Amino acid sequence: MMRQEGGKRKLLLAEDDEPCRLLVAEILRGSNAKIIDAWDGASAKRLYKQHASDIVLVILDICLPGLDGFELLKYYRTINPRIPAIALSALSPALITEKCEAAGFDTLISKPFDSTEFYKTVISFLKKPQQNLAIAH
Repeated sequence: MMRQEGGKRKLLLAEDDEPCRLLVAEILRGSNAKIIDAWDGASAKRLYKQHASDIVLVILDICLPGLDGFELLKYYRTINPRIPAIALSALSPALITEKCEAAGFDTLISKPFDSTEFYKTVISFLKKPQQNLAIAH
């Protein structure tokens, strides 16, 4: 049973494609998740630093202006080594799956994605208990 910790669980979405950001918000509308979204690496870094203690999941586009998804995840893990992370990419999975695994992403979702599968994947992470997530200060 998931504990409700002050209502909606926060996730950070770093995605430079506005239609994709809007689609993710639409897909997750009924999910009890509050989305903090960023369109580039610099704002994604700043927003995570600002909200790290509240964010339970990050969804990162691999190709972002400024810092890419790999650089962002590396930075986020210096603050919270156990933050769950989903990679989003339009690149061929054959080219990027191994690199995502090596970088520590929990899963890769290829664009374009199936809305139902995307929802199920995100919800599976949001339902995981957030025990003892280490936040470095």
